[in-house]
Amino acid sequence: MIENIEQVHEFTQGFTEAVNKRFPELQLKFILHHRGQRNDAIEMARSHLDLHPAGSIAMNILRKTKSTQKSGFHGLAIETQMKWFGFKKIRSSIGVITINVDDYGTSEAILADVYHYGCHAIMAAELLDTPKYRSSAIRGPMVPKRSPLSMAKANLTADIFSVFILCEQEHDVFITSLAAERALDTMLAKANSRPWHYPYPLSYETVREVWIKVLNQKDPEFDPIKTPLKTAKAINDSFEQISFSQWWAFCKPAQEMAWNGALPEHILTAALLTSQDPLVKTNAMLLQDCLDVALLGETEIEGHFNAFLDEDQKKENHFKKIEDTFEMVLAKGIAQESARPFMEAANAQNVRLMQGGVFGWCASALQAAGKAFETALSGGKDPRQFAEIEFKSIKKNSQYDKLQLLQKEIFDKRKIGENVTIDDVKAIIQESGLHPEVTASLEQTVNDPEFQKELTKGLAPKAVPAAGPSGPAPIKPDIAPQVAPMAIPSAPGLGGGTTQTTTEAPSEKNDKEDDTKKTG
Repeated sequence: MIENIEQVHEFTQGFTEAVNKRFPELQLKFILHHRGQRNDAIEMARSHLDLHPAGSIAMNILRKTKSTQKSGFHGLAIETQMKWFGFKKIRSSIGVITINVDDYGTSEAILADVYHYGCHAIMAAELLDTPKYRSSAIRGPMVPKRSPLSMAKANLTADIFSVFILCEQEHDVFITSLAAERALDTMLAKANSRPWHYPYPLSYETVREVWIKVLNQKDPEFDPIKTPLKTAKAINDSFEQISFSQWWAFCKPAQEMAWNGALPEHILTAALLTSQDPLVKTNAMLLQDCLDVALLGETEIEGHFNAFLDEDQKKENHFKKIEDTFEMVLAKGIAQESARPFMEAANAQNVRLMQGGVFGWCASALQAAGKAFETALSGGKDPRQFAEIEFKSIKKNSQYDKLQLLQKEIFDKRKIGENVTIDDVKAIIQESGLHPEVTASLEQTVNDPEFQKELTKGLAPKAVPAAGPSGPAPIKPDIAPQVAPMAIPSAPGLGGGTTQTTTEAPSEKNDKEDDTKKTG
């Protein structure tokens, strides 16, 4: 609960008036609301919007986004009036922004997004004075739709602008804490979060130097809105396109590892020790410094999924994981004189499979080997030999490429916040052309009496023993204070996510600049 919400309203109103004074044709409209009360807050704002020439258009923008409770800049509402008997055109616009205050931990965190989204509105309004839009954008909604490169640049400018405004208000800790938040987001699995769109960590050292050594609020030419905006744009322009490609080159494998369950320190270690891309290593070093997190030892990342390796190495590690898992489960079964370790390992793998984790998946082979192991034990024969023969026989059906497609389909659903059921997984398995034994393996896990008991008790299935040395789980870095919303998604996005549909970082093939487009 935000304790000082009145101060948030006060600062937001002050910011709105300051922007309107410097950009007379733009009126920012912030609608602050609690979760579940967005539409009520919009209706309460109607009387204020009705006073503006573009008020009805702004209401239409808000109604079209009524299904979301996310904070965001939803677009510009534009109207042009004719004055002086039609000889003069006066264009005005409203920047439509909603803020869900329940998504934030502090009032300063709310203000960080108020200024961030406000900057997006200013940049959109500035486009109206460009030749492309001066005569065409007369009336209607302008909803930002940007290419990956344009999106990254716009968010970088907005983040820097927001930080400078907060620094003016004596919150200069946000220079580094926002960088830490954005850095950490690249290595966390969050639904509807697109951290590749927020490259602020690339700039935070420059921002700190500029704030300390360049910007001077006592300078008579210093303007509390235009100076931060101009400086933010200048810092943004200092980055070449390769800097954004460098950011994406780290984000894509980092996110893949995060969705596979890796912790940030594991991801950073893998990037620094195993990536062959110097740009990725550069980013990893930057983020490690930003987060001040200790790296793991080389042996601590062995036997785990590593997205920073090339495809051949990833495939080789996948099959090595299968062999190592079988050997350890077999040793455990022999020590216990029981086939139960095979079932437990298969169950744990299938639980991960339903979440999209396919690295080292061999559950069907483990189940078959477990049955052979049990049969041999009951018949007084050597269980090792029988288990090995059965395991190798079933393992031949391992379809690595199709497992990767299965993983992508499941992750894509989870990344947009969908719950993935076992029926969903079965459907994806069928569509991907995977061997029917994968579905049969899942059903065997679901029907396992011991597994059902664990579900009834609310216990998670026992994990498959990790290949290589084991140790305590790495401690998640303690990042404070948070400046982005605490609830998912943690990073602000144009239009509350309505124009961002990609679920993974872009590549250089689709990073061309693209201006905001007028729609509707």
